[in-house]
Amino acid sequence: FSILFVHKSKMSTATRKMHIKFIVQLLLQASVPFVVIVCPALTLVLLLVIEIPLETNLCGYIILAVMMMHGPLTSFMTIALYHPYRK
Repeated sequence: FSILFVHKSKMSTATRKMHIKFIVQLLLQASVPFVVIVCPALTLVLLLVIEIPLETNLCGYIILAVMMMHGPLTSFMTIALYHPYRK
């Protein structure tokens, strides 16, 4: 965003809006691996460190299911964020 601000006078309003939209889309797509892989993995490590007695492996199954959503969620984000793919 700072680079866009520096070059504000050299770009048309439409070009600047397009770049801002692209950066937001890129940030949203980059957040998918963090939310789907890193957060559940950290939760699992935290559960192991705290040594919570689990009667079943339900927590592990839920974390695994969330981590398996990476592929479909990335595809969904691509379709939802980019107008040409929605057509």
